[in-house]
Amino acid sequence: AQAALDEARQFAGRSGRDATLIDIGVMSGEASIDLARLDDAEAVLTAARSAAQASGDGRRAALASLALGRCLFWRGRYADAIVALSATAGLDEAPPAMRFRRRLLMARAAVGQRDFSNAMSLVADAAQAPGVNEQPSLQSMVACGAAFVHLAVGDLDAVERDVATAISASRAAYDPLRAVRARLLLAEAERRRGRTSSAVNHLRRLASVTAVPATIRARSQLVTDLATATGDACAVVARHVGATGLGALALYAPDADRSPAIGALDDPLVHDVVAIMRLCQTAEEERAVLKGVCGRVRQQLHANAIACVALASGRYDIVAADGARIEPGIAARAITAGITIAPCRSGDGARIEAAAPVQYGGAVIGAVCARWTLGSTYDLTRASSVLTMTAAAVAPLLSAAITRRERIATPGLTELRGVTPPMVELRHAAERAAAAPFAVLVEGESGSGKELVARAIHRAGPRRERPFCTLNCAALPDDLIEAELFGHARGSFTGAVADRAGVFEEAHGGTLLLDEVGELSPRAQAKLLRVIQEGELRRVGENVSRRVDVRIVSATNRDLRQEVAAGRFRVDLLYRLDVIRLTVPPLRDRREDVAVLAEHVWRDATARVNSRATLGAATMAALARYDWPGNVRELQNVLAALAVRSPKRGVVPPTALPPQFADAGQSESWRLDEARRTFEERFVRAALVRSGGHRSRAAIELGVTRQGLTKLMNRLGIFDAPDDDEQPTTND
Repeated sequence: AQAALDEARQFAGRSGRDATLIDIGVMSGEASIDLARLDDAEAVLTAARSAAQASGDGRRAALASLALGRCLFWRGRYADAIVALSATAGLDEAPPAMRFRRRLLMARAAVGQRDFSNAMSLVADAAQAPGVNEQPSLQSMVACGAAFVHLAVGDLDAVERDVATAISASRAAYDPLRAVRARLLLAEAERRRGRTSSAVNHLRRLASVTAVPATIRARSQLVTDLATATGDACAVVARHVGATGLGALALYAPDADRSPAIGALDDPLVHDVVAIMRLCQTAEEERAVLKGVCGRVRQQLHANAIACVALASGRYDIVAADGARIEPGIAARAITAGITIAPCRSGDGARIEAAAPVQYGGAVIGAVCARWTLGSTYDLTRASSVLTMTAAAVAPLLSAAITRRERIATPGLTELRGVTPPMVELRHAAERAAAAPFAVLVEGESGSGKELVARAIHRAGPRRERPFCTLNCAALPDDLIEAELFGHARGSFTGAVADRAGVFEEAHGGTLLLDEVGELSPRAQAKLLRVIQEGELRRVGENVSRRVDVRIVSATNRDLRQEVAAGRFRVDLLYRLDVIRLTVPPLRDRREDVAVLAEHVWRDATARVNSRATLGAATMAALARYDWPGNVRELQNVLAALAVRSPKRGVVPPTALPPQFADAGQSESWRLDEARRTFEERFVRAALVRSGGHRSRAAIELGVTRQGLTKLMNRLGIFDAPDDDEQPTTND
């Protein structure tokens, strides 16, 4: 049909028949709707309606509005569909079938708005209109529309009666597609009655009909999945809507689309947000869910593109997107300002952009961005609200996706979790150290994860298949130093009942971790230095030397250079151990990593106690504010105790945390000048963001001169805003 219409459009264009071109446009739009190409259909039908209105042809304008209303209905824009269908006064003299079609389309759109009384009234008026029972085509149309409305209100008995009437009338009218539509409604009614086998039988009969429009095929696939799925019906509906772009599909399974509490509300924004939140709760891989969310938001906002952008290691990476490419500049503005950027023209003026920051664990981790083409007729007033609530809904998913992306593919380094620059640099340094054969000294506070770094170096290096041994130097008594390090022969001293290898022999070919090496006594340091220098040892009670090949990784919470200066540590041993130095940052210096670590630790702790409780966003924020003097070890202890104390279900509130966490937010005190400076910096940055980086406009908004703004920015240390003479970049 589309091919024939394209050919007809060429002939009509050559002959200059504008009325024929409008008719072809309307028919082409109808065909695009059946093919589920709703973007093409809306563009063609809008142009056809405008052309008809410009030529004063009310009848053709009404026909185009009728088809446009159908397109908008399938897009899920029910209010817009009713507006378009109401502008069809030119159909008063049209054939009865067109007038009935308008009335039934308005009833379907009323169902989409949860206005069931109006929908029932429209269907009842159509059923009582003169001549309906004499024309099978009209009777099947009205019966099918009535079945749709009765399905929406849950009157399944009425659905069966309406479907029987529709099928009988469709046969008389030689309209097999109408019968297919009616049988799909019956299959859904049977599914909701719990008659799954009957619903599946109906669907199997319909599966043999292959030449059907894409909209009908999408309905059939949806009902089939609902009848055979064992998971959440809401997730099934959301997946189909996101994959097809047919927002009205959800109306064919209204019990899965909205709960009664939500269904009682008429605010479309509420329904949009609920649909997005339900999609976020599907148990799929994070990027797949985020892509589905982008598709759903793009459909709701009629945007050219939607993207979820992550801030990781100082970069702006697009994690998931739907539609055209989005430059990360608008995301950088929203993340820097920490506020939603309302729809505005881009720096080059070529498009309209908007973004909302994504906050999780007390930090901004990314943004949800939208883009529209210039000249978009969609009302953008609700775009900021939808983007802001979408950002709140996807925050846990985006955090998990960032964590997954930050895991380096090198074996062993995936355990070094964190997204902050210090942790990223630590992973890179550990990767370089793993590839080198030299000794490594790992420094860091107690509980910061030094042994984890040592194990990661071992697993990422060429010795990963060989042993990894640990020696706690703080617990090594002087009289057992040689036996622990080098081993002993049988009978070499009282209690030596058998030959025993020392830790150096046990680690031969692999890695030996000398934990708390700063605690070694002077005698132990001398013994250790010799075996590291010579690469050989001799067991206690033996005269035979043994060669050993061991890589030394040392860990300490002391500053060994200060220990050398104080005369407590041998400088020559320090030179042997401190070839490659790694420093593990304390947890208080990387607060953005608290959420990442807490998620991992909480998942492990709850699995051990068979709990499904989750940490709330406020709880995550409280964890991030705490200073963690015990570092990761203290975090593990706190969350393990919390998993035991908390209920097995639900969200754990911040009040469940120990008392010191309640004091963490109150202990932070600012001087007046510090608070004033922080406020001024944020205030100026927000004005620069709102003005697109133009200092002159920002100065006017702030009520100062341009020179005064420059001086203020210099005083506050704001150097990243371009001058008015410079071309703003995408990162402004």
